Amino acid sequence: MFSPNIIALLYLLILLVISVKISGYFSPSSILLSEWVVLFLMQVIFYFYNVSGKVFIILSFLITAFVSGSLISNTFKVHKCNVLISEKKITIVILLLGAVVVVCLPIVYNIIRNNVSFNSSKTAFLIRAYFVDIQAKQGIQLPVKIVSNVSIVLIVLLYIDKRINRLLKLLLIIIALIGISVTATKGYYILLIGYLISATIFFKDNPRKTVFILLIIGILVLGLFAVLRDNMNIGLYLKIYLFSSLPAFEKIVINEFKFGMASGSNFVNVPEPTNVFTAFGPAYSNWGFVLSSIYFFLTGLVSGLVYKLANRNYFVFKLFYGYILSAIISSIFSDGFWLITTITNYMILLYAIYSYVKLKRSQFKSEVRIEG
Repeated sequence: MFSPNIIALLYLLILLVISVKISGYFSPSSILLSEWVVLFLMQVIFYFYNVSGKVFIILSFLITAFVSGSLISNTFKVHKCNVLISEKKITIVILLLGAVVVVCLPIVYNIIRNNVSFNSSKTAFLIRAYFVDIQAKQGIQLPVKIVSNVSIVLIVLLYIDKRINRLLKLLLIIIALIGISVTATKGYYILLIGYLISATIFFKDNPRKTVFILLIIGILVLGLFAVLRDNMNIGLYLKIYLFSSLPAFEKIVINEFKFGMASGSNFVNVPEPTNVFTAFGPAYSNWGFVLSSIYFFLTGLVSGLVYKLANRNYFVFKLFYGYILSAIISSIFSDGFWLITTITNYMILLYAIYSYVKLKRSQFKSEVRIEG
């Protein structure tokens, strides 16, 4: 007889094959299932933590809820968008965003300089601790939010741009990477990886190889955070960060731990201290199995719809799908779908960019353009 762990793994593997056949390799359901199949497989083979079969079964059902919503949205009829995008205006937006980051970076530096000691060997860790604390008390300061989020969009636009010369592009990328790094938070790099994968899928030819490379880069970034910020052994860091959410989620299932949706700073011992509970932990803790299943069905439905719109050439969603991907990538440890304010901010920024760069029909012949 197979154990529940093996049954759950085989079940997700079958579901993955069905998802790929119905909606393709890069749909929300296929990417989520690929990630969790690998996670389950690694746990089954290497047994990083002692996790009950019940946890595997519950997670499989919650994953199924998301997958069901995503696959249902694949059946929606969406008209293709025939709007064209001005490459010239994309370049102007890039220069404007670069200027915004350059102007705001000194302000952010002063905020950090006035609140964090630069004389410590753990400066990066202290910077991260400061922003976690300020987020809990009053929210991140506006200049910091602008620099971090605008820098991500700037890099993505540079990635798809074909007009800016290489030297200027390199300079802007360096500035943007500094902007993303100011809070010493790996979450912004996960967001960046998600957005770059989305841009690769919808703006580049033969994206599979590049997507794989970007995922490897993402793992390497986690390793760099282990060494440079947290001063930890890379192997132990990746074990805790990628797999400790399974026993942490079990503590929620057996009622040994409960927390609010915004309580990411709470730690449990598994036996190592960890504050990652999978994307499913907060909802399950607050709402129970039935309501959290409905919640993930709806997030799957919305995610699938975003992917459908992106496939139908809607420029905003070809970019915003990157946020969906980052939420899926981080589903091993947190719920990115719940960050409504962040989602709203990105949608406003991307739609503002789209409103400027889209071409009127009278401009179709006079400008170099891309579809979207």
